Amino acid sequence: MINQILFYQLLKYFYRDFIVPKPSKNTINIDIKAPIKTVCIFNNLGKEVFESTINKQQIDISNLTKGIYFIRIDINSTKSYYKKIVKL
Repeated sequence: MINQILFYQLLKYFYRDFIVPKPSKNTINIDIKAPIKTVCIFNNLGKEVFESTINKQQIDISNLTKGIYFIRIDINSTKSYYKKIVKL
């Protein structure tokens, strides 16, 4: 529960729209110039449903069920970005 609260608090500090399209059915594109270390996607209960350590700018979300998810993109050990995504 604490992780979930912290996660929602961090979401409000990040305003840049770097994930397109929103909402999405099959793939999302990440528009960040820095190399990506890790990408994690969490469901609305805070459970991790996807993780990739490959530096990819496009993520396949076709296997996720419809709903609201949260994505965490780790650039390095001190910098992460958080965003809400909607799967159709």
